[in-house]
Amino acid sequence: MRPMNPILNHRPTATLTHPLTKLIATVAVATSAVASELRVPENYPTIQAAVDAAGTNDVIQIAPGVYPAQVQVISKKLTLVGRPGTILRATPSLPVVPEGTVAHIPILYLRDSDVVVRGLIFEGERLAGRAPGSDELRGILSRGCNLEVEDCAFYGFRDTPTGSESATPLVATSERVVQVRVAGCTFADGQSALFCVGASSERSMDISIENNTILGLGPVNRGLNTAAIHIGEGVSGRISGNTISGFSYTGTGIEFPICYGILLSNQANDPEFGIAGPLIIEGNTFRDNQMHISLTKANGSLVRNNRFQGTAPGILPLGLAISGTNVTIANNQFENLPEGIRLIGQHPLQDPLPDLGDALGFAFDAQIISNRFCNVTTPINRQVLATATETGTQLGACDSPPLSITPSVVLSWPTVAGLWSVESAPQLGGPWTPSTASPTPEGERQMLVVPAERAHHFFRLR
Repeated sequence: MRPMNPILNHRPTATLTHPLTKLIATVAVATSAVASELRVPENYPTIQAAVDAAGTNDVIQIAPGVYPAQVQVISKKLTLVGRPGTILRATPSLPVVPEGTVAHIPILYLRDSDVVVRGLIFEGERLAGRAPGSDELRGILSRGCNLEVEDCAFYGFRDTPTGSESATPLVATSERVVQVRVAGCTFADGQSALFCVGASSERSMDISIENNTILGLGPVNRGLNTAAIHIGEGVSGRISGNTISGFSYTGTGIEFPICYGILLSNQANDPEFGIAGPLIIEGNTFRDNQMHISLTKANGSLVRNNRFQGTAPGILPLGLAISGTNVTIANNQFENLPEGIRLIGQHPLQDPLPDLGDALGFAFDAQIISNRFCNVTTPINRQVLATATETGTQLGACDSPPLSITPSVVLSWPTVAGLWSVESAPQLGGPWTPSTASPTPEGERQMLVVPAERAHHFFRLR
């Protein structure tokens, strides 16, 4: 690797009198203040050491390897960049971070900062519940931060065996106005993916959650309320282009549906639920979730061009349940469901589940436009007191084939002279076996897609 450019760290020491020289010196100092590049472990032995040394707008480049220590970023503006094989891994000795009423155990803790996280792998190691008390495992815990998470992966944020302990790969909260973007990430072998919540009295968080793949554990017989994407009060923004599957509970002994693809609600469904939304939810694919989308008091929200395919057995499986005023539901496709759209009014759940009255709000003046229903027993369930205008509804067969979702790993290496083969093993010591798949050229690199397994797996070129 090339060393850091010494010009970036230069500070003039002589007294400069020529005006042009003064201007050049000022520009050089300003450039140094804008950004430097810090390399781990080449320049700094740990990620935390690089963070502590970083200035405003600095970029921390993290080499491939396993980093098992907690990283804290407090009141900084910086970028963390990984390369293929850069892994931040949870351990039973990670420190607890007390925040609010819950003690969290994050791998990466951010507070009052502006941070970009790109190309990192976060491994939870299925350690939820290992610490005493109610501590909750996190990949990234962000408090009051402008945050961008791009091209990252989150694996193993759960307990072993699957039980009631909580783990969330990415949690973002803020009382001040911030922006949060999560794009191109993979979430697998975990109980959930994201939880975002802002202030109760104003919209303090604008989100963009786009083009992510989120795979749940279901169907499972586990009584833990969970959602792939959980949005709380004070949050508005866009959720688009994601694939969400496998969030489902097979039991029948709990009062509420407890597994969701997207859930807009506070944690207790409190009647005093604060301001939230509007949300734009478009172009997503939902497959085999118990309740694909549930939106509480989602005034002015828009749900369009999504595909809802199948549900799992359990409590109240359906495509979309919604309350709020002036919600638009347009150009969605619902396939193989007992119920497509539920407009909440008077009895949001239905017998034999409890009557919650107006705690979840009612759907008023909804616009239901040009939705297609294929093999859906009840396409639209407009409950008493809910109001809506329906146009262009289509019933019958759908032309598109069923969607198959399989987690996989993309391997990439530079194209060089000679022939290389890929071998894999469950551990570094072997045994190594050749891959039966053939790589394909992508520009100056070779690419190979192989199925991903829940356990650790290693690859090498021979």
